[in-house]
Amino acid sequence: MIRIIFENDEIGEEGNFYPHKQILDFHSDSFPEIGVYKIDSSDWNTSGLDKCLQIAHGVRIPKTDAIFLHYSKCLELWNVTKYCEQKEMDKLDAFEKSENFDGYLASVMYIAMFNDLRRLFAKVLSKVDSKEKLKEFLEKHGLEEMSGELMKMAALKFFDLST
Repeated sequence: MIRIIFENDEIGEEGNFYPHKQILDFHSDSFPEIGVYKIDSSDWNTSGLDKCLQIAHGVRIPKTDAIFLHYSKCLELWNVTKYCEQKEMDKLDAFEKSENFDGYLASVMYIAMFNDLRRLFAKVLSKVDSKEKLKEFLEKHGLEEMSGELMKMAALKFFDLST
């Protein structure tokens, strides 16, 4: 077992977590061999961290949030990242018939860009049906934030829509 605590420890004893060390070692190299792993509590909450660690231990959480992607990226828990990416892809399919699909599509595209989720980004791009929508989004959120792979995918989609 390893102990995860918040650095300023304002949260108290309920903010301590004791995940299994072998499971964390299997998925991440960011944890110490023994002892305590401290995290800055300014941008973390206990509920989100708890659910992120549950996913790392194999629990299937029915609803995921984008904040889990942030936590899994910080803790380098790639199994949690892939699980959350798959859940976002499932939500994307469910939202496809809704009225506000374009707004939702833009938010999911931003999540995929920010977290460098290639599979999710490819799925989002497959749902974009006009080059104007793609151009508007890319101008709004900036190409500078994209990884090279995502930029290549966006350029390919843009050229496909142009022809």
